[in-house]
Amino acid sequence: MAFVKNMKLADQRIHFITGRLAEGALRAEVSRLAAQFGFQFTVQVLPISVAALLTPEWIAARIEVPPGTNQVLIPGYVRGDLDTLQAASFAPIRPGPKDLRDLEEFLGGQTQPPNLDQYDIEIIAEINHAPNQSFEAILAEAKQLRDDGADLIDVGCLPGHT
Repeated sequence: MAFVKNMKLADQRIHFITGRLAEGALRAEVSRLAAQFGFQFTVQVLPISVAALLTPEWIAARIEVPPGTNQVLIPGYVRGDLDTLQAASFAPIRPGPKDLRDLEEFLGGQTQPPNLDQYDIEIIAEINHAPNQSFEAILAEAKQLRDDGADLIDVGCLPGHT
C-alpha cells in the first residue's frame, strides 16, 4: 500500500523520525526520493542510537513537527498504541517500512534488490522482536535470511524488556 492517499507526493511535506545510527542513510535516501518524487521533507533525529527501539510514548515526549507538515513517518518497527503519539502531532502519524531500503516502494515507486555479489564481507542479519514470534516463525525467518545470504543471524529482543 502506498504511503500517500488522495494526494500527489509533490504536494507533500513529510517529517521523518529516526535515531542516530540511521540518520545518514535516511537523509541520503530521502534526499534522492524527494528529488525523484518532488516532495519536501524534514528529518528529526531523536536521541537514541537504534530507531527500532523507539516506542510511541517516548517519541511523543520528543516529537517536534514543523508547520506545514502533511504526514509524519516513523520507523516501521515502532510498536504499540499510536494514539499517544498522534495526540502530540497535528499531522497524521504513519509507520513506515521496516527496512529503509523499502522506502521507495513504500512511497509508490519501484525498487530493485541490491547486488551484493561484488563484496567480500560477512552479512549479519537480525530477527527483530523475536520473543513475539513462535519458534516456527523464527526458524522460517532464519532460513529465509540464510537463503538471502546472511552469514550470521542475531535473535533480537523487545525494546523496553529485559
